[in-house]
Amino acid sequence: DSAEKKLTQTKDAEFAEREKSPLRTYTGPTAYGTLGLSFPKTWSAYIDEGGGANNPLNGFLNPSFVPGVQANSQKYNVALRFQVLGTSYTTNVRALDAQVKAGKIKTTAYEAPKVKGTVGVRVDGQVATGKQGSMVILPLRDKTLKVWTESPQFATDFDTIILPNLTFVP
Repeated sequence: DSAEKKLTQTKDAEFAEREKSPLRTYTGPTAYGTLGLSFPKTWSAYIDEGGGANNPLNGFLNPSFVPGVQANSQKYNVALRFQVLGTSYTTNVRALDAQVKAGKIKTTAYEAPKVKGTVGVRVDGQVATGKQGSMVILPLRDKTLKVWTESPQFATDFDTIILPNLTFVP
């Protein structure tokens, strides 16, 4: 009975992974670097492309459905978030200093595989208050691109699907 249950769980996991393909792709506005994100076809997206000067591009992606965006920031850990911020890369990276010193996050240099020559930073740990995950922060002209997951549950998708397929025009 235990072996049969384990086989069922294995088959269910394999099916869930296969269901993610083929990937869907979001392509953002040219003004914000023509951001290209590929994500599992089983995910839904909510993307605000008119957020004003401070946050001109703001996206939420999650399996099945995206919880309410206002509630989302508080209690839900979505699979993927991305933002183009109207502030400089340097400003955004400096803002991490206190968290690094407090041991809440670890940072390492990061270069997107499909955007050679643009080096940013990868953040692992507390990506938002009460949310553990991974984030990549990259310079985008006079702005900043942030892409992150808010839950370790989605770390594999972040590392094997999202980041390897990330594109933008720096």
